Amino acid sequence: MDYDRAARIARVSMLTDGSWWNSRMLLAASLAKAGRLGEARGVADKLHRDYPDLTLERMLRRMPFAHTKHTEHLADGLVHAGWQD
Repeated sequence: MDYDRAARIARVSMLTDGSWWNSRMLLAASLAKAGRLGEARGVADKLHRDYPDLTLERMLRRMPFAHTKHTEHLADGLVHAGWQD
C-alpha cells in the first residue's frame, strides 16, 4: 500500500476543512503505517486534544468498510500512531 500517498491525500482533505477529524484520523493512521511514527503520534495527540470525547470505536463506526479486515487495518494504524481512549 502507498501510505505516503494516503497521507498526502489526507493533508489535502484537511486544507478543505481542517476541523474535520476524519481526515486527521486517516492522516495519523497512514503516517503510522508508513513508519513515520513521530509525525503520526503528533497528529493523533492533537486529534485527541481537539476531540477529547472521540473514541477508537466511534471513529471506526464512521468508516463503513465493506470488509472487516479494512477496519482492523485502520484500527491497527491508529493504535500504532499512539491512539488511546
